[in-house]
Amino acid sequence: MEEPEKQKINLQNFIHLSREMSCAFDAEGTFLFVSNSCQQILGYLPAELIGRKFLEIIYFPDYQKVQSAWEEKFFLGEVVETSYHYLRKDGSLVHLEWVLHWDREERISYCVARERTQLDLTTQKLLAAEARYRALADNGYDMVNIVSTEGEYKFVSDSITRILGYPQEDLLGKTCFEFVHPEDIDFVKHLFYQYLTKINSTIENVPFRFRAANGRWHWLETVVTNQTDNHAIKGVVLKSRDITDRIEAEQKLKESEQRYKSLFEHHPDAVFSLDRTGRIQGVNTSGCQLLQQEENTILHHHFNRFIHPRQQANCRQLFQNSISGTSYYLDTVFLDHRERRIDISLTLIPILVDGQVEGIYAIVRDISVAKETERELQKLSVVASKVKNGIVVTDKHGKFEWVNEAFSQETGFTLEEIKGKYPADVLSGPETEMEVHRRIHQKVSVEKVLVREEILRYNKDGSTTWLHLEFTPILDEAGELKRVVCITTDITEIKVAQQDRIMLTEDLLRQNKDLQQFAYIVSHNLRAPVANILGLVQLLPRNLEHKETAAKIIKNLHGASERLDGVIRDLNQILTIRSQMVELKEPIDLKTELLGVISGIQQQVEACRAAIYTDFSGGKEIFSVRSYVTSILQNLLTNALKYRSPDRPLEINIQTEKEEEYLCFQIKDNGLGINLKKEKDNLFKLYKRFHFHTEGKGLGLHLVKTQMESLGGKISVESTPQVGTTFKLCFPH
Repeated sequence: MEEPEKQKINLQNFIHLSREMSCAFDAEGTFLFVSNSCQQILGYLPAELIGRKFLEIIYFPDYQKVQSAWEEKFFLGEVVETSYHYLRKDGSLVHLEWVLHWDREERISYCVARERTQLDLTTQKLLAAEARYRALADNGYDMVNIVSTEGEYKFVSDSITRILGYPQEDLLGKTCFEFVHPEDIDFVKHLFYQYLTKINSTIENVPFRFRAANGRWHWLETVVTNQTDNHAIKGVVLKSRDITDRIEAEQKLKESEQRYKSLFEHHPDAVFSLDRTGRIQGVNTSGCQLLQQEENTILHHHFNRFIHPRQQANCRQLFQNSISGTSYYLDTVFLDHRERRIDISLTLIPILVDGQVEGIYAIVRDISVAKETERELQKLSVVASKVKNGIVVTDKHGKFEWVNEAFSQETGFTLEEIKGKYPADVLSGPETEMEVHRRIHQKVSVEKVLVREEILRYNKDGSTTWLHLEFTPILDEAGELKRVVCITTDITEIKVAQQDRIMLTEDLLRQNKDLQQFAYIVSHNLRAPVANILGLVQLLPRNLEHKETAAKIIKNLHGASERLDGVIRDLNQILTIRSQMVELKEPIDLKTELLGVISGIQQQVEACRAAIYTDFSGGKEIFSVRSYVTSILQNLLTNALKYRSPDRPLEINIQTEKEEEYLCFQIKDNGLGINLKKEKDNLFKLYKRFHFHTEGKGLGLHLVKTQMESLGGKISVESTPQVGTTFKLCFPH
């Protein structure tokens, strides 16, 4: 056999062994050669295809595409890759991928085909797996991202939008470090660049703070995997989980533990933590001081070790009762190993964990001092109960510690109601002088001397009692204040008598002043008309024959009599105001009363074209005598109208304001004014006038002042000539 023929046979054998189908066909698409693998791929023997056109086995939907491609590309002489579906001999569908080359000289097309169906299934499985992974990455608790070696985002999972609120496009192209908390950035960068040198390495559980889209800082726990050598990834994979809730819960737990530890360690009382067996698991500083032992000699020992044998049975019973879940509180006596008696207040509190008692807190307070004080006070009470005066004992801070029965009967307060409170907080009222309390504190607590004071006490029912107080400081051996004993004496009757004397003295002074004023009026105002009458009476008999002269004398006598009558009426009005308060006081609305007065003088107001402005925002209710209030308002308003300025329209401004226990009524005008530098001492005197262009007696302001004083009020004035006058009336509120 010749060598070329031998090589041809060897080549055919090699082609027939290949799993890919090799074939050749002419320009019409008729198979000229088909390798044996066609039976495995298409189900035909080679002999069954040779002589047939390949278009006959094309899947019909692909027929037009194959025919067009055959006519356009197959005869160009280039290698063509294509992929179409074909029908097997059994009618099933197979997807073939072809590589064809048209030999122009031989006018034969050579091609190799391989089955793509299995490849498609593999691709579908890969796509399905990728979809499942993508769904897991986008919808799971973790955020899977890929960054470059510089930290720049290359891939961002959808879950970052759901968890942190960022759209993917807001992160792509930016570095992850831009969103890390300033306090964490150095730490994060250090770890990131450190592990870049370790290919295919993984860092787990690196918590740091990351800014969310809303500006809030989230705690992230991140697994970092270096995949820079993985050609499919070529970057650093960051798998992050939001652990903000966990971190915040841990911080709250830590804070709670720190608060508990602080409360436990710094509690002023001795605190012991016992397990269910009664062994001490924890003790604070106060507990060590109570037992006078170091902490290491107390821990893990049974509490019975520190209890006197005579008390162990009782303490074990209390402990067992508390283990059942019930808290206990009692005052008892603790005996140390030296038989030293210590009065204690004991509180047992079950430690509950998930509803189960895991141990007991035992809180022990040394109340020896309080008990000793109580025993001393009991002794004192035996003596004090027989005393009619009130007796009060306060501690060194000034708080009630004990009172006797007489004090309770006087005030209405029992010891249980006021114990531990300050006297000033319980027994004070609006009229209490707080300065007295400050003086008592200074002398007793600071100077530590005997103190005597008088003060007004308010009782439980609201009544008041004047007291004489005598404070005696009780000092300890070191000279420090231990407590204070106060003896109270009721001096209300004495105070009332003193007040009556003061009022009597004031009344006598006022009456004396009135008598002086009366004497002045008699000597001046009455003397002139009486002297005139006497002179005219002497002239009248001599001139009876002269009718004209007699008539003139009688006329003058009549005028002098009228003036005398006027003076007597004025005196009577003044003396009536001074001597009687026959009308009862009643609630009065100043605004209503003022409107009534204005209505009565409305014609004069309109004639003067006066403008009256009022402001009662400071108050308008008083408790007074209505007729006096009306008279006062009418006098002041008519004065403002009479003594107005001819140079400007009259304006009267009225307003009220509160001053301590008074409601002040202020009436201000822009009239002629008064020269107070000259007339201040004469302002409220009887028959004193300051303007003579209009009629008047000089009686109005004297009556106003007299009526205000009778009501227990005050009056003051400010005035400037040619500017105006302001009267301020202060009524008791």
